[in-house]
Amino acid sequence: MLELYSEDKNGYNRIAKQLTREGWAFRDRWNNPRLFNSEDVRRCIANWREYSGIITDGKARNRAAYEDEQQDEILYDTGRAMFDLDLLRKVARVQAQRSMVIRP
Repeated sequence: MLELYSEDKNGYNRIAKQLTREGWAFRDRWNNPRLFNSEDVRRCIANWREYSGIITDGKARNRAAYEDEQQDEILYDTGRAMFDLDLLRKVARVQAQRSMVIRP
């Protein structure tokens, strides 16, 4: 999922459909497998900081990528990263590029 997103070719919905076609399943909070949806992909992408081993306050959805375009520079080797830091940097850059301010 992170690799697909880092290529900056598809949105959340297309990534979810591709993962479903390939036979991947998402496990909900009760550990029940189900098909991916775009919201699952969004949540996983928004948690790239936690995947690097950096713990932050609050929910990922409350951290707007457009507020800091250089957010990929906060990544450092904590020794607890779940994914390659270069991949997470790419994900952070794509998220910052796609992020925008929407005001009523």
